[in-house]
Amino acid sequence: MSYKLEHNESIETGLRRIAGEQFDRALSELDSDTLGPHEKALAVRKRCKKVRGLIRLVRPAFEAYGAENGRLRDAARTLAGLRDAAAVLECYEKLIADHPEPGNWTRVHAELIDRRDRAASADVQERLESFRSDLLAIRERAQSWTIDASGFDAIRGGIRKTYARARKAMTLAYEERSPEMFHEWRKCIKYDRYHTRLLADAWQQAGESRYSEAKLLSDLLGAEHDLSELRLAIENTPKDLLKLIRSRQTELRLRAHELGKLLYADTPGEHTRRIERLFMDWYAGEPAPESGAND
Repeated sequence: MSYKLEHNESIETGLRRIAGEQFDRALSELDSDTLGPHEKALAVRKRCKKVRGLIRLVRPAFEAYGAENGRLRDAARTLAGLRDAAAVLECYEKLIADHPEPGNWTRVHAELIDRRDRAASADVQERLESFRSDLLAIRERAQSWTIDASGFDAIRGGIRKTYARARKAMTLAYEERSPEMFHEWRKCIKYDRYHTRLLADAWQQAGESRYSEAKLLSDLLGAEHDLSELRLAIENTPKDLLKLIRSRQTELRLRAHELGKLLYADTPGEHTRRIERLFMDWYAGEPAPESGAND
């Protein structure tokens, strides 16, 4: 199965199934002999984000949302240092790929490599094992998650709220022009993107296009955020490097704005009603009892 709801299952059944699949894949990634600590951290943090996107879809109908979302967020945060140190180094290497590295930047590269290596050697295995323990506990509870609605009623509020937050965050990002607000917009886009993926079969071809556009937008803002983190990570940033970072951020923000205006042109109401029409033509799931022999 994949990260999407099926037309012949109830929303609650789909919630449990998809969460279980993501947790199982995260555990497999933690056990991988081919992934290093940075890759493991990146992979399993993405799994947590996908489950958080899943439960946001049913948020108004999911009483345990607040507690479970908090647990997933906190578990993923324990691995943030591993991912961030590697991402900043990768960001720098991409930045200089088309620009000859001046002599006064040499120590910058060395600093970032040392920063990544220190992050990887700091009680990595202990943090990964702690993450595993947290994940197993959430996975066990997920097998009996329940929601208080069925059909489109179970997801209407989550769709509207997530889209509305992304749209508002875009406006605030270009009003404030702060790294924090652009990062917040990116997080909102990711959850909106996950909702498009979860309802991919209802969207059909339109969903593939929308998902791709949201992925591109998220990647642009991810690169912009990594540049902000790069500036913070370097002590006494060389002026010519700082100028290049700022120029690249401006370019990324302009591209993101043009794409964002297209992706979030509809009002939250228009967006939600469009999905409801598509969903009702596609969905045949049973709003039947969710427990007992049919679990």
